[in-house]
Amino acid sequence: MWKEQDYKLDDTCCDIKKPFICQIDCAKKTKECQSLDISLRSCSCKDQLPSNQEHCKPELTEDDKGIIFWPLTLANTTHQAECPYNDKKAQRHCLLSCSVAAELQASWETTDSSDCLSKSYASREDRLRHLADLTIPPGQAWMVSRELVDLTMDADTFHEVELALSVDVIDNILESDNTTEIRVAEDSLLSVDNLLSVDFEVLMESQQNENTSSRLIRAVDTLVLKVEYGNFSDDTNSSSSVTIETANMSITAMAINATTFGGLTFVLPSQTQLTSTEETGWSHGAMPSFIKLPSSLFDQLDQKEQLQVERVQFAGHRLNILFETVDNSTLSGFSPVLASSIGEMKLKNLSDPVILFIAYQNQSDPGNISCVFWDVNRNDGNGAWSDEGCTLSTEVDHGELMAVCECDHLTNFALLFDVYRTGPPDDPAHQRALSIISYVGCGISLLALAVTLVSLISYRKKHDKATKILINLCFALFLALLFFLIGSFAVDFAQTIPELCTSIAVLLHYFLLATMMWMALEAFHLYLMLVKVFEQYIHHFMVKFCLIGWGVPVILVVITLAVDLDNYGYHNTICWLSDMAFYITFLAPICLVLLFNIIIFCLIIYQICRLNSRITTPNEKYSYISRLRAAIALVVLLGLTWIFAFFAIGQASLLFNYLFAIFNSLQGLFIFVFHCAMKKEIRAGWKKTFCRCNRCKHGKEHDFTSSTNLLSAPNHNLSETADSDENVDSTVSWTHHSNMEAMSTSKRHSKRTSSEFQ
Repeated sequence: MWKEQDYKLDDTCCDIKKPFICQIDCAKKTKECQSLDISLRSCSCKDQLPSNQEHCKPELTEDDKGIIFWPLTLANTTHQAECPYNDKKAQRHCLLSCSVAAELQASWETTDSSDCLSKSYASREDRLRHLADLTIPPGQAWMVSRELVDLTMDADTFHEVELALSVDVIDNILESDNTTEIRVAEDSLLSVDNLLSVDFEVLMESQQNENTSSRLIRAVDTLVLKVEYGNFSDDTNSSSSVTIETANMSITAMAINATTFGGLTFVLPSQTQLTSTEETGWSHGAMPSFIKLPSSLFDQLDQKEQLQVERVQFAGHRLNILFETVDNSTLSGFSPVLASSIGEMKLKNLSDPVILFIAYQNQSDPGNISCVFWDVNRNDGNGAWSDEGCTLSTEVDHGELMAVCECDHLTNFALLFDVYRTGPPDDPAHQRALSIISYVGCGISLLALAVTLVSLISYRKKHDKATKILINLCFALFLALLFFLIGSFAVDFAQTIPELCTSIAVLLHYFLLATMMWMALEAFHLYLMLVKVFEQYIHHFMVKFCLIGWGVPVILVVITLAVDLDNYGYHNTICWLSDMAFYITFLAPICLVLLFNIIIFCLIIYQICRLNSRITTPNEKYSYISRLRAAIALVVLLGLTWIFAFFAIGQASLLFNYLFAIFNSLQGLFIFVFHCAMKKEIRAGWKKTFCRCNRCKHGKEHDFTSSTNLLSAPNHNLSETADSDENVDSTVSWTHHSNMEAMSTSKRHSKRTSSEFQ
């Protein structure tokens, strides 16, 4: 029998027809239906959810309290939802009723949000946060997009959090449905346009922390891909299309037929044209930009693929500020950005190029202009400019400058103004040449360092402080170069085995820092011997040096990992540090070390020249050639060739890039030549080990010995000078001896002999 709500209107279970149940329901609720005889046999079904139960569909409602999401709800139940801006509840009943056709149906009743706080009392940030977290049912994004437009009207006062939340809302809108209504697309594009007025510093900070500019660029691409347009008309051989314009942006989507495609041109009017109706020709600042698709665009597709082509999209950014905040090589306001794509297809290596006519602003500094495209895969997926597949055809002047570019693929295109006039960015030929130089140089240096380490350990009769420091430096540099080479091959596994790439980045960072630290310690030791002269006795000298040389890099690496594990990994196409971590934990320490080493280098050279001027005996004079050799040996030992990296700007950037690659990849070889091969003691050890003939064992020292000496120490009572290094060691011995002579004239004596400083 019908007992209020004990039974769930299950006509299948109770063997009662739907119209009869509807009448019972009507009689129970309204008392207006005709009287019915319901004295039938008792229903035997149990109180359970029927298989054909009705639900109210997910829905958004909007009133002065804000937008509220109501989920899928069972009929004849009341759902409570959180109020948007306070901790109270709004409620809404899902009513089960009978339709005119005597069918059961569920429908929402009026929302009761009387306990909710009015949105006029909510902050802008809270309203944006609510929209970002809101669940948007398919086809109902228009409420959210309309409110977002209102909230972004004052975007010039936005702070970083509000900007990031606005981008979250746009992403939420675009992800809510497979297609985007025109009114939603209009609101979304207008919101993006409004966000261009955000303070540039806020845009930069938000991009660094939340990748907001990169996401907005992707949002425009997604929007033009999803926006709806009319149906394609085969009878009239015309295509339906939609175009949406804002002050700084324009998007167009249209249906096309690939089999009858005859080419297409998209025009991006200038801002002046949008605000003027005069037709008096192109005035200054009013030149439009064009993108022309060739008629052969789909020739590389087979018939099946051509049938899959349904639409073509265009997008134009009159302001390139979003691209500028992602890739700082973009010159603000220099040229617009044009984009074109065919659905979600990737068309490359076109037989006939896509031709772009891009109007750009004149610059007082006439640097180079390059045709570039926005490569979304670069810069950790944030995007960066690349000139691959694009060439500058010509430049013309029609009251305003215009460049003609040709590209063999479709994407975001623009002009890149090279402030330093270094030519097109990322030249593939130069990149290959620099890579080959680096790999070959590292390979040679690894072999040279291995020989140097074995020789220093095996053939030095005494392992003094200088030798021990040099051994540690060679060991650190050897491992740094080794992990650099390993990392170049590990890039191929960065996506499949990210842990491998992260581990190599950590080790490479550590050993590069250790190399720089040992270079600094080498400089400090030379300072003690050559400048201070009277070296203070340091307890546990090498223990303390090792703690600094190997310990300080550990601290920097641990801090980098503690801040964010993602600081290491696949960054900028290599297994390395993220940009911020690179500047703070790598570039900054290197700058400090290089500054310190430059100061020490200048002090040493000054000391040599000063003492050389005091000596009157010709055969004791330190020759210019000897001083030059000693200086070169010091430059190599102190890593001063790293300075080339800081001069890789301006017209000579390419030159300094090559110099940096050559000298730093071959640093191990230079250390071998100046600090191993030129040591008489080590050459004698080589002879003893490798020469088996009587001549080699008992013959006189080859003339090479005298020709490779950097200098000959003064013939005084410094017996250890004979076995000192012919380069820096000899410099130490000679300078220290000269210091002792000069100081003896002032009656300053020391009981130390020069051998204590070797």
